Amino acid sequence: MTRKYMTHMVHNSSVLSRMVLSHDGLWERLTWTDRTQSWQIFVTVQMDPCDSYGLCGAYGSCNASNSVKCSCLKGFVPKFQKDWETQNWSRSCVRRTALNCSSDGFLKYSNVKLPDSRQSWFNYSINLDELKMDKIYI
Repeated sequence: MTRKYMTHMVHNSSVLSRMVLSHDGLWERLTWTDRTQSWQIFVTVQMDPCDSYGLCGAYGSCNASNSVKCSCLKGFVPKFQKDWETQNWSRSCVRRTALNCSSDGFLKYSNVKLPDSRQSWFNYSINLDELKMDKIYI
């Protein structure tokens, strides 16, 4: 496990400030406001832009190391090319050619971080061979 540390230096000690990592992966700097007697968000920073759900849309892949973050998976193209040229990737990718059930198959991708699926459901009674027989392909 890689550990990362951060130092927070305060120039004005009369300002109360704290930094937290929120449940959705955002660094938030909060400052205390006497008037409202509460912590107010001063700045929010996202550590990994690819953690924004749906950033690249359906059939898109995000790479935080690239200046152009999103690309379409193999066999797919941007649904609206002009949107992609302005770095609006959210409107998804579509198949380049229609699905051919007799010759198309599954592709294996490695080093991919999948979205949070805690709210998803799975059919545990079906196996990969049954999926192939039913022609359920991505």
